[in-house]
Amino acid sequence: MQFLLEILTLLVLFYLFRAGVKRVFPASKSGMVMSEDSLRAEKRYRWRFSIIFTVLGLLLSLILVFVIHFLFNFFHGLKAEQVVLIERTALIYPSLILGFSISSFMAPALNMYLQKDGLGFFLQDYGEEVEGFSYRKAKAWQVIVALALVVLLLIPQSNIYIKLIQNELSWRLPLEEQRTVKLSEIEQVKAFDEDDFTIYFSNGDSLSTVGFSNKNKEELIKKITPH
Repeated sequence: MQFLLEILTLLVLFYLFRAGVKRVFPASKSGMVMSEDSLRAEKRYRWRFSIIFTVLGLLLSLILVFVIHFLFNFFHGLKAEQVVLIERTALIYPSLILGFSISSFMAPALNMYLQKDGLGFFLQDYGEEVEGFSYRKAKAWQVIVALALVVLLLIPQSNIYIKLIQNELSWRLPLEEQRTVKLSEIEQVKAFDEDDFTIYFSNGDSLSTVGFSNKNKEELIKKITPH
């Protein structure tokens, strides 16, 4: 239910953003009257662009989820023996924003390449007039807004981790400072789910692995569990 509400919120924000773009970057009016054949060709051109843009955006987003997670794991693991990061699903939204932003540059070029009759530029200009705004004028702002959102989402996500560094366990949770304890302070590790654990410390604190990626989790638990 929460995921559906988040998707609905994104759709509403997209609609508002699109309405704002139409006002700020209106397409120039050519006043040209097109024939029925030309209108059908323009419609096919727009439909093909929508399909290319969507498929390419989804593929790029999926790839970016794994690439970003790999980069997080690489940089956090430079000085750590073991690293456990947030689940990949937490990277879906920034990956979608970045993936579709890249697709917005690649899709028009690919669509124009597939338009074998050489009318791609004309059909693109007319398509902008039909849509009501200029893609080319809006792209600079699109990139700025997209990059700002991606940075705002990824910075806090990159700082959520559990690390094993020599004989110390360090971790950082959302909206919390980094904490570090000696392995000797770990009293007990309990499994309360198939892939999740709770680590109990001698000072009364505890650390749950819920929300963290399963990758390296079991290896970390084996290394820190008191024998």
